Amino acid sequence: MQLSLGFSALYEALSPGVTDGRIKGSLNSPSMDALQYAPLVPSIRNRGIGNLGFTLLELLAVVAILAVLAALGYPALQKSIQAGHSAKCIGNLRALGAAAQQFANDNNGRILTWGNSTFTPFCPRWIQGLAPILGNTGSEAQWTPAILAEIYKQLACPATPAKYRFGVMTYSANSFTNPGWGWPEMRLQSFEYPSSTVYLVDGYATFSTGEDQDIVDQGWPPPSDWNTIGKFVFFPHQGKCHALFLDWHVESFSKSIPAKKIRP
Repeated sequence: MQLSLGFSALYEALSPGVTDGRIKGSLNSPSMDALQYAPLVPSIRNRGIGNLGFTLLELLAVVAILAVLAALGYPALQKSIQAGHSAKCIGNLRALGAAAQQFANDNNGRILTWGNSTFTPFCPRWIQGLAPILGNTGSEAQWTPAILAEIYKQLACPATPAKYRFGVMTYSANSFTNPGWGWPEMRLQSFEYPSSTVYLVDGYATFSTGEDQDIVDQGWPPPSDWNTIGKFVFFPHQGKCHALFLDWHVESFSKSIPAKKIRP
């Protein structure tokens, strides 16, 4: 007996009744003659490389699994995006608050609102008047549309589409802070409760409300008749609206803003 076996001999030794993947027939059994060389399993050596790919059924199964995983992950992705938009918006309002505070400190407590008149060196309209501080430029920035657009493009809330923006701006000023519509001498000292008075909110241009009339969420996106001053406040952050107050803190409102926060 040989001390070592070749691979074929070893395979035959470990596979009684099988030779080269074929069933051995019994010499004494005529019924086995037809099966003497019948394949037991398809020989790997006889399968083409192309036959090793996915079948259509397997491919469809993979596509279905990927679709399920995508469907499960999409809500989480959307929430993550919305959270990022909300954080950016709050950061924008804080930057605007810091600029407004600096302006007030430098101008005997004066605040910039939504005035229509123009005078030098600063326009009472806050978008223009705060531009030199926000852009770290000279006072000419408030009269230069290209500079204004670049400054406020960086401070736009990403949750607000272009159709709901005042130019590139995405915040609305409380008209109660400017009762004279152009009165240039509105000062922080005029407000008894600055920490309870809204200055800017998510919205369009400027807004107002009646006494004891809350600002209510209209839904997001807003309805087709949103373009009226009473509906210029938006709640784009999963039913929330971010607001900057006259003591320069930022607060979020869910579903509505109480009238007492607008007209304290």
